[in-house]
Amino acid sequence: LMQPFYNQGYTVFLDNWYVSPLLFVELLKRDTHAIGTALKTRVDIPKDFKEINLQKNEVIFRSSDGVLATMWQDNKDVIVLSTYHTDVTFEQTKTRKRKHGVT
Repeated sequence: LMQPFYNQGYTVFLDNWYVSPLLFVELLKRDTHAIGTALKTRVDIPKDFKEINLQKNEVIFRSSDGVLATMWQDNKDVIVLSTYHTDVTFEQTKTRKRKHGVT
């Protein structure tokens, strides 16, 4: 499916069912970047991501073989893998809660 797009510098955005560090490394070898959220239960997610309990707004990063893994705590743990992002910049922003209903 991806073969016609290899080696052209495209970036693929993937659903958590397809996200895997091993897949991301293979895509990167073909000059194709990938970004996607990952399930904490995946076998190949960094081990400490499965064991650590972050506090709200805490963030941790791991990088290996060109794949950046980022986990933060929002309402629940969120894990994002990326071969596109190589330098980590984190800016904390305030969010406002929305009122229910149509505005």
